[in-house]
Amino acid sequence: MDDFSAIQRLIAYYGSLLLIGLIVGMLGPALTILADQTHSTLAGVSLLLAVRPMGYMASVLFSGWLLDRRIPGHTMLAIATLGAGLLLAITPTRTTLLQLAGVFLALGVTMGVMDVGSATLLSWSYAERLAPYLSGLHFSFGLGAFLSPLLLSTSLDYGLGGWGAFTFLALLAIPLALWQFAAPNPTHRPENCNQTFPIDWYLVAGFAGFFFLYGGAEAGFGAWIYQYALAFNTLDSHSASWLTALFWGLLGGGRLGGIALLARFTPRSVLWIFLPLAWICLTVLLIAPDLSYMLWMGCAGAGLFMACIFPSMLAHAARVLTVDGRLSGRVGSAFFLGSSSGAMVLPWLMGQAFSFWGPRWIMVIISGAILIAFMVFILFLARND
Repeated sequence: MDDFSAIQRLIAYYGSLLLIGLIVGMLGPALTILADQTHSTLAGVSLLLAVRPMGYMASVLFSGWLLDRRIPGHTMLAIATLGAGLLLAITPTRTTLLQLAGVFLALGVTMGVMDVGSATLLSWSYAERLAPYLSGLHFSFGLGAFLSPLLLSTSLDYGLGGWGAFTFLALLAIPLALWQFAAPNPTHRPENCNQTFPIDWYLVAGFAGFFFLYGGAEAGFGAWIYQYALAFNTLDSHSASWLTALFWGLLGGGRLGGIALLARFTPRSVLWIFLPLAWICLTVLLIAPDLSYMLWMGCAGAGLFMACIFPSMLAHAARVLTVDGRLSGRVGSAFFLGSSSGAMVLPWLMGQAFSFWGPRWIMVIISGAILIAFMVFILFLARND
């Protein structure tokens, strides 16, 4: 693989995760706008946080299978990116919750193809040194999620409302899709695409369970920290937008730093340190949400220490489950199915708990998910890599 082809591929994959981060990071701060747009309550519009992962789950089931059947991966990415752009463009025009739910369901399908495709194709291109490249991939997601609340805030400041922010993202999808069409597909494929050696599906299920818990915690935190801060009257809406941006920004920044960290240490070593530290920061947010300095510190720590968990576990799984470090599309799909299931179930559950029992239950669910994920890692997944 020559240097120019490598750069083309990295831009294609990292650009996909940047766009996904921009979409995910906007959903939490935009919930109030979307509720007004559809004349819904906040609890009602939280349905959107569930239907998007439903579409994602459906897409990961077939996208990994298609990749293993030698469908050109970059063509899949480009079509999904164009589809996401179209759906983002029509989002501000939907006036009922049912219509908007249909748009977000389809948007989840396109995001699933982009996410699974980028991670799988990256593992095929850089199997020997996958961990730092995965950290860089998920840095792109964190960067997009950091910029997204600021983009929405700027759109509101200039009187463009949610329309301006969603339209900008739709336009951004066009040059990215053209780049993905032009980038060469990887030539190195995993040995296990045709099942030449047995896969431990019980262990795969354990990893998928971990990703369920972590994916739900990350998605739920990003979606509800804005409302969490407002519910305790700790911050105003402008500061709460910056709090959301702080979480996503440090999540991205931590993954940028994780490139060097994972180049030096094994993914398993990183997980032993970052999982308990993330849980401690979430516990701070649970105990003292009405103290602004504790809210800022806890949110910053959560973003920083959660940053390397997903890429580290993905790289750890590749080392444990495969001979050459290249995950097949089916195994990768199982992981992202777990993550998307968590991102569907836990944020929706947080919305219901918020409405019926109060805002503190949001952080009970998030911190509990990270604690259980740590226990799963200790008891089942912490094998030598």
